[in-house]
Amino acid sequence: DITIKPDQISSAQALIWSTGLFHFTRELVGGNVAAAPEFRLGPLEISHQPRPDEFVITEKVMTAYFEYMDQFISKYPETGLTKEMVREDQVWARQRIREEVLIAAYGVDVQRRMTAENDPQLQRAIAEIPQAARMIEEARKGR
Repeated sequence: DITIKPDQISSAQALIWSTGLFHFTRELVGGNVAAAPEFRLGPLEISHQPRPDEFVITEKVMTAYFEYMDQFISKYPETGLTKEMVREDQVWARQRIREEVLIAAYGVDVQRRMTAENDPQLQRAIAEIPQAARMIEEARKGR
């Protein structure tokens, strides 16, 4: 058996995700982020066929996110968030924002299909398919 541990989320990431990032995404899909009006959503589309170019989080969106988080931190200092914490892992934040937007737009099932490239366990499983096929073939020959 091959063991691939899932990505671990730090306590800072959990705090960011459950506070400001969540609220920013809600504002984004509500059409309240002036830098990204194209993210405004209509009704949930559960049967949507995903395209990889949907809801790409651009530098413009990230700039709006950082501005939002700066205001959020000032307004809610009791969260314990700092600007440094927010800016520490921009790749993680970009992925989480996109995931949250995709969930809001299409539901969790579609979101998971569209973000499978970020799942290390799934990617390793896919990479091991040829080896599994060889093992099956060897087992059949051994009968």
